[in-house]
Amino acid sequence: MNNTKLSTIMIVLVFSLLAATFAQADKLYRERVYEPVVLKGSVLKSFYNVPVNEIYMYAYDEATQAWRMMPFQIDERTFGPVPETNRKRWYYFIPPEWATIDSINISNHDGILTDHDELAFMIRDLGDQAPDYVWIDNAEAKGNTRLEIEIADPNDANKKAYGYLFRSTTITDAVPKPYEFSFDSTNQVVDTKNYSLRLSWDNGLINDIIIKPPLGSGVDIFDTQKIRANGLFNFGFGTLPIGLNGNPSANERDNLYLYPDFHFTKDPVIRIVREANEALRIADIIIDQAAFPVVTKFYPFNGTLEGGAKLDSASLKNTFGKDTDVLVLLDLIRQSWDFNANAIGMKFFNKYNDGIVIDGVPDVVNKTVDTPIKEWMMTTGKQGTLFSYVTFKDVSWQDIKLYYYDNNEGGQGDDTTIPGGDTGDSLSFGDQGILFQSPPVDKDSISLELGFIAYFVEKNKDKSFAEQLAYYAGNPVQAKPTAISFPTSVKEKAEIGVLENYELYQNYPNPFNNSTLIRFNLPQRSKVSIRIIDVNGRTVATLVNGMMSKGSHQIHWSGLTNQNAEVPSGIYFYEMRTKNYSAMKKLILVR
Repeated sequence: MNNTKLSTIMIVLVFSLLAATFAQADKLYRERVYEPVVLKGSVLKSFYNVPVNEIYMYAYDEATQAWRMMPFQIDERTFGPVPETNRKRWYYFIPPEWATIDSINISNHDGILTDHDELAFMIRDLGDQAPDYVWIDNAEAKGNTRLEIEIADPNDANKKAYGYLFRSTTITDAVPKPYEFSFDSTNQVVDTKNYSLRLSWDNGLINDIIIKPPLGSGVDIFDTQKIRANGLFNFGFGTLPIGLNGNPSANERDNLYLYPDFHFTKDPVIRIVREANEALRIADIIIDQAAFPVVTKFYPFNGTLEGGAKLDSASLKNTFGKDTDVLVLLDLIRQSWDFNANAIGMKFFNKYNDGIVIDGVPDVVNKTVDTPIKEWMMTTGKQGTLFSYVTFKDVSWQDIKLYYYDNNEGGQGDDTTIPGGDTGDSLSFGDQGILFQSPPVDKDSISLELGFIAYFVEKNKDKSFAEQLAYYAGNPVQAKPTAISFPTSVKEKAEIGVLENYELYQNYPNPFNNSTLIRFNLPQRSKVSIRIIDVNGRTVATLVNGMMSKGSHQIHWSGLTNQNAEVPSGIYFYEMRTKNYSAMKKLILVR
């Protein structure tokens, strides 16, 4: 092989690698389009003690050199007592009961950013990295430190996106609200641009899901979330065999009680947080001592629920304050999602099942569940797509398997018994979840946990989409904050090109795709020529040719010739010439 052919092959290989690197580095906010980011105040240290209403978040577009304000939300949190108990927890809202507790200090919930508050935004709304000398057009903001927030894929450092926090009292633009959040507290309906769902007044779980056009068909496809349990329960008034010896199983309708007092976000931009308290109920007896918080959060494309109660003897004794044993021994527990007849024709996917059609007719499915449990499930069709992802650290149960029951005659697909056939519509369409049976020898370690993350997205997705979304759910992005001050000193000006001599700087970004920025400095008014040259020495484009004033300047090249034709990918040079100065640097275009 001669040297010319070898050189050509090497150049092609270099361009291929550069193209792959550039494509990866430029698309995090295009890939993770459904994913929210929530950062604790501890990540935002340079903004501690700043009034929340003076903080704004922006994204930068390197192609247009333009800033745009991002949708974002800052939620304050406060630590305090759970009323009428000896426990404490974090709150997003100040319970009215605290007004009667003299010892409580609620000064942290005062409109000032502190380490326990949270910043929420969407990856899809982020942008590119801005040069240190490029700021929003606001004089007050330039007098304050800004915070660059770099968001990166934990397994691929080339995949990044950026957002910027600025502080100012003179910004008059309203924070954009493109996701159209609202919450009807009377009917317990969460409404967004993309979906609408209704929560149960009885237990706080989801009862209806509508995925709106164009993502879905706009019909309610959901029946209810289900909780099932069999075991022995004793809260001090006798041992009850629930779900055993022909007795009904514990379930979300009969054995969960949602207290009527709850709090929710009044002016949501990125999320609605809803806090409520839940308790176990046996017949007409509500077990107030065992009440636990349930925090539900809804974002533009997904929702999460967290809550639960420890059921081991030591925790129950501490909760009830009794000398006698308080006992909960579970033999079976299941949490699942049940659809309604509007979901007929949709398909079910998980790691071991591909496109099982929901039609109300029982199916043979692969019930394998890998441990540790990081299980995803997807139901998709013209009605839209519901994707759920759950993780469980507890793998001590001897029998853990997929629960899937598609039967328009109702009933259950496990060893549970519910009066009237079932809860909800008493039918089962694609009912899916995880079933725990055959408990560990140490039954006393079991807890009742409510938890999920669910996405409500576009219709007719395939398994590869679900696998990618599962990767995102299991590998959350990492945040790197960097505090930056607007350059004002002589040294800082030198670093950005305000020098007392001629200077041509390296273009940014490099390699580039749509546009690249070229900066240069003139110590005096000068006639300047800047042109783009190909590897054969031919002039491709002339960017500057004329008199320019003293100072720092910047221009863009969008990969076009003087005739506005696109040039191919490759290595190019840009040359600057004045009467007393000339310089040339290399740039790389990757289409």
